[in-house]
Amino acid sequence: MASAKQAHDKGDYKSAIIHLKNVLQKTPKDAEARYLLGLSYNEAGDPWSAEKEFRLAIELQKDAAAVRPQLAKALLLQGNFEAVLKETEPDEEGTPLSPALLSARGVAQLSLGSIDDAKASFEKALTGEPDFPDALLGQARVAAATHDIARAEKLVELALKKSPLHLDGLLVKGDLLRLVNNNEAALAAYQKVTEHYPDNVTARLNVATIFLDLGKYEQVMQQVEVVRKIAPQSPMANYLQGLVEFKKKDYVKAKASVDEVLKSMPTHLPSRLLGGSVEYALGNYSESEQHLKYLLKSVPRNVYARKLLAVNLLRSRQAPQAVDVLLPALEQAPEDLSLLALAAEAFLQNNEFARAAIYYEKAAKIDPKNTQMRTGLGLSRLAAGDSDRALADLETAIGLEGENSRADVLQVMMQISRRDFDKAELALQSLEKKQPNNPLTHNLKGAILIGKKKYPAARVALEKALQLSPTFFPASMNLAQLDLQDGNPKAARQRFEMLLQKQANNLQALLALASLSNRLGASSDELVGWLTRAQKENPGSLQPTLMLARHYLNASDAKKAVQFAREAQVVSPDNVEVLDILGSAQLASGENNAAITTFSRLVALQPKSTTALIKLAHAQMANDNAPSAAFSLKKALALKPGLLEAQSPLAMIEARAGRFTEALRIVGQVQSKTPTSPVGIVLEGDVRMIEKQYLQAAALYEKALAMEKRGSSAIKLYGALRAGGKPDEAEVKLLGWIKQNPDDMGARLYLADVSLKTNKRKIAAEQYEWVIKRQPNNLLALNNVAWAYHQGNDARALSAAEQAYALSATNPLIMDTYGWMLVHYGNLEKGTELLQRASSLVPDQPEIRYHYAVALLKSGKDQAARTELEHALTSRQKFTQQTEARELLEKLTGTM
Repeated sequence: MASAKQAHDKGDYKSAIIHLKNVLQKTPKDAEARYLLGLSYNEAGDPWSAEKEFRLAIELQKDAAAVRPQLAKALLLQGNFEAVLKETEPDEEGTPLSPALLSARGVAQLSLGSIDDAKASFEKALTGEPDFPDALLGQARVAAATHDIARAEKLVELALKKSPLHLDGLLVKGDLLRLVNNNEAALAAYQKVTEHYPDNVTARLNVATIFLDLGKYEQVMQQVEVVRKIAPQSPMANYLQGLVEFKKKDYVKAKASVDEVLKSMPTHLPSRLLGGSVEYALGNYSESEQHLKYLLKSVPRNVYARKLLAVNLLRSRQAPQAVDVLLPALEQAPEDLSLLALAAEAFLQNNEFARAAIYYEKAAKIDPKNTQMRTGLGLSRLAAGDSDRALADLETAIGLEGENSRADVLQVMMQISRRDFDKAELALQSLEKKQPNNPLTHNLKGAILIGKKKYPAARVALEKALQLSPTFFPASMNLAQLDLQDGNPKAARQRFEMLLQKQANNLQALLALASLSNRLGASSDELVGWLTRAQKENPGSLQPTLMLARHYLNASDAKKAVQFAREAQVVSPDNVEVLDILGSAQLASGENNAAITTFSRLVALQPKSTTALIKLAHAQMANDNAPSAAFSLKKALALKPGLLEAQSPLAMIEARAGRFTEALRIVGQVQSKTPTSPVGIVLEGDVRMIEKQYLQAAALYEKALAMEKRGSSAIKLYGALRAGGKPDEAEVKLLGWIKQNPDDMGARLYLADVSLKTNKRKIAAEQYEWVIKRQPNNLLALNNVAWAYHQGNDARALSAAEQAYALSATNPLIMDTYGWMLVHYGNLEKGTELLQRASSLVPDQPEIRYHYAVALLKSGKDQAARTELEHALTSRQKFTQQTEARELLEKLTGTM
């Protein structure tokens, strides 16, 4: 053991490792030897073996406070940053982390792109120990990441002043020099490390990487051989050899080197990236895709990997997945020319022409002489309807590069967009000569023939496109549209199902089936089934996850909407569409603080968006933070004076605060700007309602209704008359409105809901029945009519609840209704099971817990019923059957 320590202190880690292995052969449970062996492995550049030894040392009761920072260092050296975050989580007691652990945590956070979190970790470390070298070096890394190289250099010098031979300090110094392309000085810095730490693998690998950049492959291989001797288990030797072979375009040998690494170390992320590149070069696109997806799960901010994966996806015409992959990269590198070109191509393939034009235009500005960009720009502008500018771009493209098939495509699409199908047919002839076996050519021919109403011939052309490429989605989509036009939705569905037989994970086909099921009025479960399959078959794809979030939000299942929106956020953290849906779902589910955080991020990303500011204001209002909401609304008005969407809520904020003069001043502004519209009159009515001037408000709503027949004004008039002590007049007026406007679903449902709450079950049932007659799958109406029937002990309650359950079997509120009706109308066992499931899904809903308690009591489970009642009554939420619940609990308590 003494010899091992002596060798370690001298920096002779290879000898230290040999001595320690001899010690452990005799005493395998020596925790100190395990710990020192881990240190030696770390310094020698074999962090994988180091991790194993540190974990054994902790198991053998070595002081965890000493081991954990070294274990974190090993994981950092492996590039396993997520594992570092797990290892450095504060414990349940909230014990402060040591400066070393905080520094390691900061490096991991920085490596994963969380710059603000990393800053905070390094600052905490320096609070615990000022001038702590690891934390200073961490701050240097942050400075470098934010392009403040001068500050980074100063911080490195401070760390080295504190500890002149600090290994990481010397390495970071070299890294900074490489960052500013001073390879000569960087090489000298790394070679200084190898003088003092001859067995340090990181320094030797950095030396090798510089030689690799300089094309000095012999010197690279010299360093590789040294690394192999120092750390035979390290994957980096084979990895670097693979890089050399890749640079030499010897892809077969490069693949063998990568495979060798991944055989023993499948989690080695640099080899995954190299593997993706090698397999792509060899034409093994599926294998390339697998490597890159694996890498991006751990390192989602790797732009190169995202670009290469997008190229793979676009080759196989998986445009929606390519879009999902590229969006996060565009947030990181908005000026990257190749990234912009890929994004434009992806949006164009995905039929998002306006967005494609934005990226082509950016790319064309960066490189004006690029014919591909010019043609792409023209193509996307044409599809977006900007024909004149499209022509100009086409002419530029042809001038830059003679014959161009994309320009031919543009000409055809231009004539189609102008509905000049004869000229489109003429333009197509050139494309047919150049690309007779391109499915796009035949798809365009089909589109022309559809325009000319030659549907049988169009089908022939589109079928030819599918014959050439059975998974060419645009042709399947066009044929499905023709099937729907012919009144044959079954055939349309079969189109997409056939495509899935050939390519089970085709995202566009799966999403099309989801949209089709929604269009044909299929059950919620069927739509969710297609989207769930799309999500499962295309892990990491944004579209199905976003569609699920939007579906559940529209279905009033806010908690599930939040769940899927959060999943979408993992894929694309700063995607404005994701943040919009997430914030809306959080607001709908009552997660007001979270909604404020989300919309604040949206505002930060779109500081000039009045829509984002207004959404933030609504979240702030929901959280009872009127001053902040008013501030957000005033910011929106500063950007766009007179914006009604900001003025209306601002007037309401002022009114609720009792500042009626200010509220009415804003109302006056609205009325003067919209003299012929009832908007300002209604707003004044809303202010008078808050002022409790109910009959004055009713007169204003009636005036608004006379100006413009709007159901919303009729509903407000009903509410004002009821509040003003005239419920009968209110009912007569709203029934009169419904008689004159029988298709006003909103008014019917509003009257039905109020009638249900006030035990006017006959009126409620009549209104819900009318809605259901015209909308058989209206979930809300089916659910609520069941309650209306139940109020009158009408057994039809069970069949109505059953219909709602058939449409949405996973919605806990629907499950509660159906379960309650089953309990009351003859199937206690099934009803109890459903109520238990509903209660477990939303344990914070006291009314559902009360229903479950009643079912348990009917089943003879008094103690379990009592527990549920206690939970229901300790909730802060009020519920309609609270009195019955309390009486039932008192009765149970008295008999037990």
